[in-house]
Amino acid sequence: MADLLSFEKGPTGVFDHAETLDSLWAEAEALGKVGVDHTFSGGYRATVNFHTASGSNVFAHGEGKRPHEALRGAMAEARSLGAGRCK
Repeated sequence: MADLLSFEKGPTGVFDHAETLDSLWAEAEALGKVGVDHTFSGGYRATVNFHTASGSNVFAHGEGKRPHEALRGAMAEARSLGAGRCK
């Protein structure tokens, strides 16, 4: 179960923030449909699928050694492509 926790180093250099995979997943679901797959290279690939205000269907991807990293990457990519903006 300890593998489901992610500890982040804050701006002060102290590990002050812990994220669970569940909380990341819920945040990603607020942007669109979420999926995470295991890759052949041993990492993870996350996808956030969302629709833009104009009706386009967009897939944002993120990769990482852990599912947390992949989800964070996919969420950042989705936001940069317009996910979460007013519909």
